[in-house]
Amino acid sequence: MTKYLYNTFFISVFLYMMFFPDCVHAFQEHGAREGVYVHQLGHICFGAAMLWLFFMIKRSSIWQKSCWKLVAAGFLLLAAWNVVTFTGHMISLYSLVNCPSSVPPQAGLKFWIWYVCKLDNVVCVSAMLLFYAGLKGLLEHLRSEEQKISETSG
Repeated sequence: MTKYLYNTFFISVFLYMMFFPDCVHAFQEHGAREGVYVHQLGHICFGAAMLWLFFMIKRSSIWQKSCWKLVAAGFLLLAAWNVVTFTGHMISLYSLVNCPSSVPPQAGLKFWIWYVCKLDNVVCVSAMLLFYAGLKGLLEHLRSEEQKISETSG
């Protein structure tokens, strides 16, 4: 019963935050443009590194194991997270979009792209969950291999 109450509570809070958002300041804002440029360059480098790791896993023999596919999917989602966050930073930098308490009546496409980009943490948390699932699967695989070795030697 308590698990049901916890789940209901967290789902209710999640839905409330999705449909009645407030200023959460999820993006890291910078005072000067130089800081933004360096930060954006960091997103480009990190995104490129995640894509490189994804393709290195995909081309190797470890791609056959499902746990490594989950880790690689986490890399791919982190690359997507960098694109989403980069886009959100650019819209914030070059437009007057701020944090309204409600949807403005003249909200156009730029506002909605900015709004979706503000939800970048959903992508990042999903990537971390994929990493966790992949590493957990890898640990289980290694433990089963270790058990097989100990059974044959003992």
